[in-house]
Amino acid sequence: MDLAANNSVPPPRPPHGAMAAKVDGSGRLKLPVKVQEYLNGLTEKKLFITLNEGIAKLYTNGSWDRNLKVLQSCTSDPDAADRVALLADHYGNESEMDSSGRVTLPQELRRDLGLEDQPVQLRFFEDVIKVYKQSDFQALLADARRSEKPDLDVVKRQGFK
Repeated sequence: MDLAANNSVPPPRPPHGAMAAKVDGSGRLKLPVKVQEYLNGLTEKKLFITLNEGIAKLYTNGSWDRNLKVLQSCTSDPDAADRVALLADHYGNESEMDSSGRVTLPQELRRDLGLEDQPVQLRFFEDVIKVYKQSDFQALLADARRSEKPDLDVVKRQGFK
């Protein structure tokens, strides 16, 4: 029996829920305490911050490396994979959270998305922190409210309670 595996510390639990945050005038995103605690508990401290689906995303816990493997093995349309990688590289940058719980968003990303000196909403899902402008988040929320009943019907058939 492997004692090291039994004595290892489990990975930290990712935070749940939408969280308010702010990007300052210098492009630094102040992360909520529960996100800071999660990131501090990870072995891999590097984040990859980029644009994907029209929003800023902070890839944590090696999730960007996993995406790169997917892109590299995309044989069905390697040109599409290359374009996705090009956009990610153009808008992206590796970063780490500083001692004050902030990460600096890449300049092109924050300029093109209008994130400087703005309140934002964060949503954590599958090792990725999505950063929404308030107006974009409110629009998504309104759409979700409009389709709540049929959406719940779908997921309840899958066992959601």
